[in-house]
Amino acid sequence: MGCNASILMPQEETVKLDGYIQHYISSDNADLHGIGREVIGRRKDGSEFLMDLGLGESEIGGEHIYTGIVRDITARREVEEQLDRYKSDLEKMVLERTEQLNKAQAIAHLGHWEWNILTDEVKWSDEVYRIFDKEPHNTPLSYEYFLEMVHPDDREQMINAIEKVFADPDFFYRVDHRIVLQTGEERFVQERGECLRDTEGRPVRMLGTVQDLTELRLTEQELSQSEERFKLALLGSSDGVWDWNLKPTKFLLRTLDGDAGLSRWRVGSHSGYLEVSD
Repeated sequence: MGCNASILMPQEETVKLDGYIQHYISSDNADLHGIGREVIGRRKDGSEFLMDLGLGESEIGGEHIYTGIVRDITARREVEEQLDRYKSDLEKMVLERTEQLNKAQAIAHLGHWEWNILTDEVKWSDEVYRIFDKEPHNTPLSYEYFLEMVHPDDREQMINAIEKVFADPDFFYRVDHRIVLQTGEERFVQERGECLRDTEGRPVRMLGTVQDLTELRLTEQELSQSEERFKLALLGSSDGVWDWNLKPTKFLLRTLDGDAGLSRWRVGSHSGYLEVSD
C-alpha cells in the first residue's frame, strides 16, 4: 500500500510499466481509464506469475491520484490455454472427419446439399460440384440454377416431387433423373430430399443427397444390348443353352422358338422334363 507497482515486477518489466503510466497520464482518451494490461509479476519468494495491471484516476483535495490495481491471472490464463487446445483439437477432428466424409462421398459418387427456402441459398458438398462438373464455391447456386441443369424431359418430374414434399410433412422424395452439363454431356443421378419446417409447419429448409448413377446406367444398357445380341445370335443358330445343377440332379435347357420369338425353358432330370415359355 502506497508503494510503486514496479516493486512487484522484474526489472525488465518496470520499463514497460513506466511507459504505460506516462501514456496513460498524457492521454486525453478517457477510454484508457480502467483498462489493464498483462505484465509479469514477481512474488516475495522470487517466482514469477502473470498478472493484470489496471490504472484508475481520482481527485482528492484538488490533487490527482493514480491508482494501480493488480490481479493474478495465472489460473485464468491456464484455463484459456486449455480451452484453446480443446478448440484446436476439435477443429482438427472436424477437419479430419470432413476429409473422411469427402473421400467416402467421392468413392460412392454421393454428395449432399442444403437449400434455404426463405433466402434461396443453396449449399453443395464438394462431391455435388464434381457430379455437376462445377468449380467448388465459385458458382452462384440457387434453386432455379439447379433446375436449369435438370434434363428438360425430367424437369417436371423433379418439380412435382419438390412440391409434394412441401405439401406433405411426412413425405420425402427419391427421383432418378438426368442432368445436362455445360459441355452437353448427360449424366444419370438419383436425388433424395426431405423438408424441414418451422414451429408453424411452414417449409424453411430442404436437405438431401445426389448420387451419380451414370456408370451404373451405362453398364445396365451395355448388358441389355449384349443380352439382346446373344438372343439374336442364339435364334439364328438354332442352338440351345443348358445348365445342370448336380445337387439335386436337375438341368435347365433353353431353346428359342424362331417362329414365336419366345424362349423356352425345359426343366427336369434324366427321366423327363417340364417345358415352360418366358
